[in-house]
Amino acid sequence: MLTRTRRQVMAGLMALTGAAGLPGCAASPVSRLPGPASPSDLRVASFNIRYLDLTRSGQDGGRSLAAWEARRAVVGAVLSAIGADIIAFQEMESWTGQPQAGPPLQRRWLSRHLPGYAVAAESCLDGRESGQPIFYRAVRFTPLEACVRDLGDAAGSAGAFAGYGDHVASARLRDRETGRPLTVLNLHLHFSDRLRRESGARMAAALARQAMAHGDDVIVLGDMNALARSRPMRVLALAGLTPVPASGASFHFNTGIHAFGAIDHVLHGPGFRALGPARILRARSGHVWPSDHYPVFADLGPA
Repeated sequence: MLTRTRRQVMAGLMALTGAAGLPGCAASPVSRLPGPASPSDLRVASFNIRYLDLTRSGQDGGRSLAAWEARRAVVGAVLSAIGADIIAFQEMESWTGQPQAGPPLQRRWLSRHLPGYAVAAESCLDGRESGQPIFYRAVRFTPLEACVRDLGDAAGSAGAFAGYGDHVASARLRDRETGRPLTVLNLHLHFSDRLRRESGARMAAALARQAMAHGDDVIVLGDMNALARSRPMRVLALAGLTPVPASGASFHFNTGIHAFGAIDHVLHGPGFRALGPARILRARSGHVWPSDHYPVFADLGPA
């Protein structure tokens, strides 16, 4: 479990490095990655896309509209290279001073530039953006239902962190290839509050158990803000979910600094088996990163 917030870690690392990039972080070419071998296999991905700050104070920063316009082509290229069947996004929020109240600029852009995907769980019951939409290939999946469950709004400016109060977004789909129902849970657990992080994991675990009891296959994707051996990950494992191990950092402070292991994860229920470790695509264009997180993806086959 992370014992310090990202900001505290970043402050220390910046003091040590002078904000310079680390060796070995040169730009990586982005080319189409080979997909799974069998039509019944799935490629699933989780990507914290980094929220936009549309307030006056954020207009010149790394979360500004201009910054998004500078990096969105890299985002599209990276996601096209992965070619996932399902992508769970976190922090897809335009912060205007009110949680989830801004225009869905990132979602609209991606819907135009990632052809073939439909979107589920993009909004809450009150019409606000969830910050955690689930993109899925429309040709492969039939939508059955979607839901965004809220653990309660945070006080103050916590809503700037995309989806806090903590949401568990879910999409229930039917896989046309296998004929089986599939429940996808998309999590963004709290970055600093341990109790809220664990409560979000418990809610997801309960939903996963319920879906499996109804005969659904289950996949859990998200920014857990938690390492592989952390309490939230153990809570999910006790619900019958198997994490797909990933090597190295999935969060890099938007600088290529790798301070700790993966905090973005892929887990699956007993209906699947992992076809290999989860992969983390560390790519950028020049000095432009697609986000302060790397996309994490894994290939799954029927058990």
